Amino acid sequence: TSIGPDGGSVQSVAFDPITPSIVYASSSSDTLKSLDGGVTWFSINPLPYGVSPEVLVDPLVPTTIYVTKGFNLYKSTDGGGSWTGHPTNEPYASAFAIDPVNPSNLWLSGLGKIHRSTDGGVTWTPTALPPPATTEQAFDLAVDPVTPSTLYAATSFGTAIGVYKSVDGGGSFTRVLADVASQALAVDPVSPLTVLAGSLSSLGVYRSTNGGTSWTPSSTGMVGGVTRHGLAIDPTNPLTVYAGSSGRVNKSVDGGLTWTPFTAGLPTVGGYLQSLVIDPSNPATLLGGEVTGVARSTDAGVSWTISRSGI
Repeated sequence: TSIGPDGGSVQSVAFDPITPSIVYASSSSDTLKSLDGGVTWFSINPLPYGVSPEVLVDPLVPTTIYVTKGFNLYKSTDGGGSWTGHPTNEPYASAFAIDPVNPSNLWLSGLGKIHRSTDGGVTWTPTALPPPATTEQAFDLAVDPVTPSTLYAATSFGTAIGVYKSVDGGGSFTRVLADVASQALAVDPVSPLTVLAGSLSSLGVYRSTNGGTSWTPSSTGMVGGVTRHGLAIDPTNPLTVYAGSSGRVNKSVDGGLTWTPFTAGLPTVGGYLQSLVIDPSNPATLLGGEVTGVARSTDAGVSWTISRSGI
C-alpha cells in the first residue's frame, strides 16, 4: 500500500458528499483513497493494471463507488475494500455520470455513443449520438440535478464537435452547441437552466441560461482554454465558478461572465489541471487532478499545493 501522493497523472477526484474528509481519485495507474481530505492517499485499485478516466461516488450511499477499466465497470459497496466487475462492452470509456436523485441510473460515454444503466451498472444499453457524430468521443457528461432525465455530453474531436443534450435520460441526443471543442461541462445546482461548457481554445467558457438553446462565449480576463472535467460551480454560491487550465485556475465570481487567473503553487511548465471538485462542506477547499499529482487549495483557488508521494 502506498501512502501519499508521490507523482503521477491524476484524471479525476471525487469527494464523499456526506464525509468530505474521504476522497477518491483515479490516476494514470491506480485508484486511490484519502481519509484526510486529500493530504495522504492509499491504493484501492480493483486491478493491478488499467486506467479509469473517472471515479464516481454514489451521492446517497457514498460507500458505493465506481471505476471503469478495460471493457468492465468495477463497483465497490464498501468504500473500495472489495470490488465486483460488470461488463460494459465499451473499451473507449472516457466520462461517467450518476443520477443524483436515483443513483441506480448511470451513464458512460464511449466512441460515438452514450451507454446507460438503470440497475447500478450491472447491465448497459448504448445510445448512438446522432449522425455524423458516430465517431465522436464525449469527454464529459453532466446531469441536471433537478431533472436528472436531462443530460449533457461534451465532445472535442471529429466533424461534429460540440455539446449534445438528452431530455429522455440518454435515450436520444441532439446537438445544442456546434463547432466548439469541449471537454468540460457544469450545470448550475440552483438554476439548472444555466449550463457552462468549457472550450479547449482561448474562447473560454460558453454559457447558456436556457438549457442549451442558445450560448454566449465568455472569456473576459480568462487565460487559456478549459481542460477536461475542468469546470466546477460552488454549490453554496453558484456565482462562483472555477475553470482549470494549463498551469492555472481561472475564477469567476459573477457566474462565468468575467474571470481572474490564479497560478500560485501550480506547475507553470507541463502543468495541466484535468479535473476540479469543491469540498461540499467547505467550498473554500478545492481539489484538482493534475498531471503531476493532486492539486489542493484551501483559500478558494488563490493558491495551491501539489501532493505527489504515492501516486
